[in-house]
Amino acid sequence: MSDVAYEPRMEPRQVAPQLNTALAALLDKAVGFLDPLLTELVLVRTAQLTGNAHGVDLHAAAAAGKGESDRRLHAIAVWRQTDLFTPKERAALDLAEAMTVTGRGPVPDRVWEEARARFSEGELAHLLFSIASANAVNQVDVAVSRRPE
Repeated sequence: MSDVAYEPRMEPRQVAPQLNTALAALLDKAVGFLDPLLTELVLVRTAQLTGNAHGVDLHAAAAAGKGESDRRLHAIAVWRQTDLFTPKERAALDLAEAMTVTGRGPVPDRVWEEARARFSEGELAHLLFSIASANAVNQVDVAVSRRPE
């Protein structure tokens, strides 16, 4: 169980199980095509950016369970300032940020072109759906989360 303080305001997964199943299936299908460790890095970063502490905890633990180092997990939030990540991981993290932080407009051309250079078309499509579905999960979690007082 997570050490992150989390008290749901409601249980949307129980209230609308068919929607939870559909969203979980989309995320599972999308990430199933990608490198599992790269996927966890992206899921940690999207959770960080959306303020989903439960998601950060969950995906950081999953990444650690797949062999990710503590050093790299701690550095995800500042990935631009470190050389700990491969060019492919950096492209994925950049795309995740561009898709997650809203209000900036479309994904910048430089971000898109770097992702296209690092991923096959199939990988890129799966990465896009992974980020989009992770953001949906994160937004639901953040909407129903509250810190116990």
